[in-house]
Amino acid sequence: MYKIKIRSFVVAFLFVLSVFAENERDSFNKRFDSIYNNTVLQIVSSNLDRAEIIADSLYENSKNKIQKTKALMLKASVLGMQNKRLEAINYALRASKMADSESNQMWISITNRFLSKQYRLIGLTDCSEEYLKTAEKEALKVEDKTEADVCLGMLYQEKAYHNFAKKQFYKTIEFLKKSNNFFLQVEVDQPKNYFVGSNYVMIGRSFEQLIKYDSAQHYFNNSLKLLSKAGLKNSKHQGFVHHGKALIFLEEENYEAAKSELDKAKKIAESDNHKELIEVVYRDLSRFYKEVGSFNNYSLYHEKYLYIKDNNVKASKIAANAEVNRILKEQETSFSLLYWLVAGIVVLLFFSASLFFLQKKKFKKEQQLFNDFLLKDKSKIEEEKLISSNYKKQSKENGEDKKRNETRLMSIETENIILNKLKEFENQNEFIDHDLTLTKLSAKFNVNVKYLSSVINEHKKKDFNNYINQLRIHYIIEKIKTDPDYINYKISYLSVVGGFSSHSKFTSIFKKETGLTPSLFINQIKSRENKE
Repeated sequence: MYKIKIRSFVVAFLFVLSVFAENERDSFNKRFDSIYNNTVLQIVSSNLDRAEIIADSLYENSKNKIQKTKALMLKASVLGMQNKRLEAINYALRASKMADSESNQMWISITNRFLSKQYRLIGLTDCSEEYLKTAEKEALKVEDKTEADVCLGMLYQEKAYHNFAKKQFYKTIEFLKKSNNFFLQVEVDQPKNYFVGSNYVMIGRSFEQLIKYDSAQHYFNNSLKLLSKAGLKNSKHQGFVHHGKALIFLEEENYEAAKSELDKAKKIAESDNHKELIEVVYRDLSRFYKEVGSFNNYSLYHEKYLYIKDNNVKASKIAANAEVNRILKEQETSFSLLYWLVAGIVVLLFFSASLFFLQKKKFKKEQQLFNDFLLKDKSKIEEEKLISSNYKKQSKENGEDKKRNETRLMSIETENIILNKLKEFENQNEFIDHDLTLTKLSAKFNVNVKYLSSVINEHKKKDFNNYINQLRIHYIIEKIKTDPDYINYKISYLSVVGGFSSHSKFTSIFKKETGLTPSLFINQIKSRENKE
């Protein structure tokens, strides 16, 4: 009773520990996701340095591969915003491999979409398109409704950016509206407002390029409202909104409003070193100062614009060259592996073909030996196994009885008696006795040992041991041919049944008699039966 109570206590204690550990895991996962989501939606937009530190910390404290994937993608996103394309791509490739190893369709799609974006920005369009195809294929496999909506929304968003880069602005707007159809299905307001608000920025920029300023202003204003609701302050998206509004005011020659919007965009761009935003803001500030006649400021910002543009172009070229070299190296490695694989296959095929022909040749040889053995003259085999029934008759006809009696060890009558005993001995299969010797057999026949040995040598054409071994081998062969069970017996068992002292001795004598080992002989029997 005491032991039962102790056991119950231990079980209960272990259960409490497992629940506690599970609760701890759930608590950590919730904290991790909370920090990650807050960083993505707010900190990335306002403080890239802090976001990068958080990304590194999240990676170090990750408990599984998906958490590591999230942390790596957060780091990649921050690096991408700083125009550090090569580093961003490297982190995203690591994240992509982890997502692949976990077969997580959502994160496979997200990582490939991000890689598509980076390759687009450095000018590797073909690579970008390939990654986008993979992202779409995986997004369509995502089973969770919310996750699928996010993946497909981001996918159409990236397709929109591709068309914006090609200056196909109506298609850009079309894809962004499709993207929003998915984002609007997201139940949580903060990410939904962020996703839809960021799409409104691009729709506004597209309308601005189409010189549809009212529509552009409408989407710019709505994007600011949604991004503000999402808790974003001074984000890159908001910077592009202010820049887009400034361009409209510049076209309308409303320089005061234009300067106000450019200053807002400049503040956001410089606060976190958004290289892409800085480039267009400096460009249009130089334009503004040129149009208002402030040539010193024009010269200052024009030089800044050219400097940042040159750096951005160099960074893109460096990233592009590095990626092209990496891809070529991978292809070279793949080609080298393919070369050796093909070479290996060729060698293997040659070896297999050679082995096949050798085996075929060997099989034919074995088959020929088998057929030759079966086609031996039956009368000759019978003569080796049995005495000649006409011996006595032939002797009398030749008038040799008297002469033979004078020169032989024994009389013909004695010789015939021994031959008859041997015939009965063979018919009764007494030769399979393991302990059989010439002495024992002569005692059984009640004849002189020399007489028996002489008769065997003269009429069987071999000594006692070879005579017995031949009988035993033919006995086993006949069993194999007539009894289906014997085909499936082990060779060691057949050797015992045949009266042999060992497996090796049986195999050696069998091969000497037939030209084949017992196993090969049995295989030929099986082959013949299958053909029949």
